Amino acid sequence: MFKNFSQRISFASDSYETDGLRVCRAYFGQVNQKNFQKVPFSGILGLALNASKQNVDPLFIQAYKQGLFEKPLFSFYLATQGKVNGTLGGVLTLGDVDDENCAPITDWIPITHNSSGFWEFQLDKITLDDGTPINVTSDAMVDSGTSFMIGPFDEVNNILRHYGVDPEKRTMPCDQKFGPIIFTIHGQEYKVDEKTLLFDQGDGTCLVGLTTLESIPSWLLGDPFCREYCQIHDVEKKQLALPQAMKEK
Repeated sequence: MFKNFSQRISFASDSYETDGLRVCRAYFGQVNQKNFQKVPFSGILGLALNASKQNVDPLFIQAYKQGLFEKPLFSFYLATQGKVNGTLGGVLTLGDVDDENCAPITDWIPITHNSSGFWEFQLDKITLDDGTPINVTSDAMVDSGTSFMIGPFDEVNNILRHYGVDPEKRTMPCDQKFGPIIFTIHGQEYKVDEKTLLFDQGDGTCLVGLTTLESIPSWLLGDPFCREYCQIHDVEKKQLALPQAMKEK
């Protein structure tokens, strides 16, 4: 999440080209603090819903407005193969639905509070394996740039305790059952369980990919959720689809 970095960047424009597509006068942010020199990547492709405080559209919306894509859609698929090298980690599809890696769309979820720029939506309820309800106090958003799932303090800790995990440590034996966590969104259930929630530490214990952050009061459905469900974004109608991700063969 890079919401609080607005005071650390300045904006410039240049032509951007990839795979034969050329975006003219593409606006981008330039980081001007030295502590960003050590991060293991050279940039961030922002795919927010709308313009920044500086009235700069995200790159995909700039490209769509220039007529480079017929459909106002982009899709994100994240693979579930774990710690392996030389294999496909995921697919970003610009201008269409990824029907090779994603199941057919059955529902479109309306975005709430779209002025924030986040793909935020109403979270109806959360339930656990035996039907235990978890009190929901916020909306939710999806973010493929977040390794864990993040939620409000009480809600996350109640889920961890329900499955016998110490909220302070967030570790458990890898052969112990954890989940599912069932999110009901726009009337449909989305289930996340140990296949994507547990991170093997190599010593027989697993770290649970569920945590809290004081700076994020909402549910942030990061990579464990994104490995279970594709994210199809419609920037024109301001809606989101979450079809099941197709499992690797």
